[in-house]
Formats: sequence, C-alpha cells, structure tokens
Amino acid sequence: MKKQQLILHKTESGNYRSVIKTKHGRLIYLEIREGKNSLSVINCFYLDRIRSGSGEYYSSPQKLVTREFSYNEMLDVIASELDRKYFGVEITDKFADLTNDEFIELQLKAMQRKYNFLIFVAEGELIDGIPSVIKTRFKNRIHRGIYLEMQYRNGKGVITDCHYYDRKYKERSKVVPEMLSSVFFEYNRQAILHIVNNELNTAFNHIIFVTDGSLDIDNEIALCGNI
Repeated sequence: MKKQQLILHKTESGNYRSVIKTKHGRLIYLEIREGKNSLSVINCFYLDRIRSGSGEYYSSPQKLVTREFSYNEMLDVIASELDRKYFGVEITDKFADLTNDEFIELQLKAMQRKYNFLIFVAEGELIDGIPSVIKTRFKNRIHRGIYLEMQYRNGKGVITDCHYYDRKYKERSKVVPEMLSSVFFEYNRQAILHIVNNELNTAFNHIIFVTDGSLDIDNEIALCGNI
C-alpha cells in the first residue's frame, strides 16, 4: 500500500489548508499559519458534524490540544491528536484562489468519487422502478443509527417513519432527527438521495433496492453508511 502524504494547499493569504479523513472515517478541515519559527493551527473542525438549524460546523476535535508546533512536529501532532498517520508533506498552490467553502466542497466531492450505496429493503408494486414501500437502517456521518421508512401514496412519496434507533430515550419512544423537515416529496431516486444526504447528514450517491427477503429490517444492524 502506498504511504500517503499530507497535502497542504496554500491560500492567497499565505496559510495552508487541508481536508483530512481520519482512520475512523471522520472528516476534518485543518488550516495552519506559518510563523517565524513555528506553525499555528488557526482553524480546525469536523466537516461531518453540523449544528442543528444553523448549518455551522462544530468546533475542533477535543483531542487537538497542541495548536503551535514546529514543522518537524506537525505530522506527529496530526497522528496523535487528529487520528491520521501521514508519511510526508506535499505543498501545492493549486486552488489558492478558492474561498474556504469552495475549497471544502471541492475536496469533499473528490473524496466521494466511489460508490456509496443507500440500501433499502423493499416491497410492493413498482413506481417508475421504485418499490412502493422502502425501509432502511443506516449510520450517518456522525455515526447515529437511523431507521427510515418511505411509501408511495396518492402520487407522492411520504416519510412514514424516521427515528434514531441507537439510543433509548425516557420521555419519548422515538426521536426524529432534528434536521429532517421533509414529509412529502417526488418519488424518485434523486429526491430520496437529496433528503437522506441533506437532512439526515449522509453522503450516499447510489440506491439499491433488495426485494428477495434476504435482509431483515427488524434486526437493529445498519444496512449501510459510515461505520
């Protein structure tokens, strides 16, 4: 296996930035400023954890306690405090003219150039190639377990059930993910992916329907998603 290097992208202001995927699958944005004798972390936050309602990213990983270090210490800090081992550094001025939001979007799209299947247990008649009842369990990008059930009714798709299943709550038996706002939608693959990715915090790019009874939806095991 090829030993991977940390790619630092230089910004127009002279800082360096990168998107890091940790060995446990978390995505982190890191921005560093170069001083006279040291490097300083000026921005570091998870890209797969967003505050409810505001759309803002959460603050830096709690294990990151070293925010100033020498160039030679940088990879050791990233390995021990950001959960990712690199074997060298590559510096490039490519994408220097992009804003941080544009840079992050570009890096995330590049990381998603692979199949990431959203798997549904399905039954019923086909509506433009989609069974009329579809159910799934998945882990989202912050590793929450979510049960989702959708059906086709009166010309529209309807979310009939959506709740966290990985925790027990005293006050309510079912807690709906706070970012879910859709109830009715166009019953097609694109609309389904849009809801699941944007409102339930996932990054699926293809859908598979399983209709042969080989998957047990009542078993509380995620069928897909980040593990």
